[in-house]
Amino acid sequence: MKALVLKAYNRLSYEDVAEPEMVAGDVLVAVKACGICGSDVHGMDGSTGRRRPPIIMGHEAAGVVAGFGPEVKGWKAGDRVTFDSTIYCGKCEFCRQGQINLCDRRRVLGVSCEEYRQDGAMAEYIVVPERILHRLPENLAFEQAALIEPFSIALHAVTRACGNGVAGEAFGVRQSSGAFDSRVDVQKRQRTGAVQDASASTLDPRPDPTVSPIPEAIVIGAGMIGLALVQVLKAVGCERLMVVDIAEEKLELAKKLGAGDVINPAANDALAKVLELTGRRGAGVSFEAVGAPATVDLAIRSVRKGGSVVLVGNIAPKVGFPLQVAVTRELTVYGSCASRGDYPACINMMASGALRPDALISAVAPMAEGASWFERLYQKERGLLKVVLTP
Repeated sequence: MKALVLKAYNRLSYEDVAEPEMVAGDVLVAVKACGICGSDVHGMDGSTGRRRPPIIMGHEAAGVVAGFGPEVKGWKAGDRVTFDSTIYCGKCEFCRQGQINLCDRRRVLGVSCEEYRQDGAMAEYIVVPERILHRLPENLAFEQAALIEPFSIALHAVTRACGNGVAGEAFGVRQSSGAFDSRVDVQKRQRTGAVQDASASTLDPRPDPTVSPIPEAIVIGAGMIGLALVQVLKAVGCERLMVVDIAEEKLELAKKLGAGDVINPAANDALAKVLELTGRRGAGVSFEAVGAPATVDLAIRSVRKGGSVVLVGNIAPKVGFPLQVAVTRELTVYGSCASRGDYPACINMMASGALRPDALISAVAPMAEGASWFERLYQKERGLLKVVLTP
């Protein structure tokens, strides 16, 4: 099969590789679309240490079932699917608690750091465990479905701010009786086909009234995850939303997606502007979607007393921390890693039109041209946000 391989740092090659092998509980997926993540672009040059050549990158993807192992039930060739970026064991302490993103044996598609290597989806085929597979509704194009993974990261971050780790519980993944399904139950129903598509299911993207609302928030960083956060926050009822970024074109897009106020630190003192807009109090919640020292500092200083900070960006290995600000203002700081159990609700929100992936897709291109698109993204070409590759 053909695959886009990171042969050495800053050197990608579209070439023939061996087709991946399955074991009993695996599913072979013919990839139809795969997004280039910002972490892939940053990883390409070795700066993050999380993409060690040779590796096939890619963890934002969708396709069709092309084969499966003997233990796999409820799927057939041609079924339209997407899959989680995280392969979890299902047996460790964290998995048993539903915290699959914290699995002790966690592997991430297209990542090759520390003790594991796991090729990703920038290829004609990928093999994944059945347990991370999700059925796609017919009204989602594969290119749109490739963005479910980054939207699930945003959805998980919002549930963290609500003090809830599972989107299905925070945003109404329900049984017909109105009771919440557990993450495991929902995923099992999807795998077996009990949830055929979002439009026919009882999934409900509206926030549950028992969950504390987020009436006012600030998103720092209007890249892919930041703009996904804008859409998720608006979809779940955030009334006042501020967005900070240094790129005017991204701020313009944030406005189109529902942000009320946009702030460019290159033109304004961002903290002073936030305080001005909030009557000197600060926002109730901030979402940091960059992962750099200055933006983390701004995220902490931008919230009101007793407010919450959700750290999503993780480019820098470590940053300074304004300890006295966090302590004396009694802030709650959440880390938000990937997603867990958020795919069913995210698929439904996208299929229902509550989330708009098309607004974030800059280009769809053949995977054979992937190296040149990586370079354009690496050089921060103006106007490029999300590029989706097709084999």
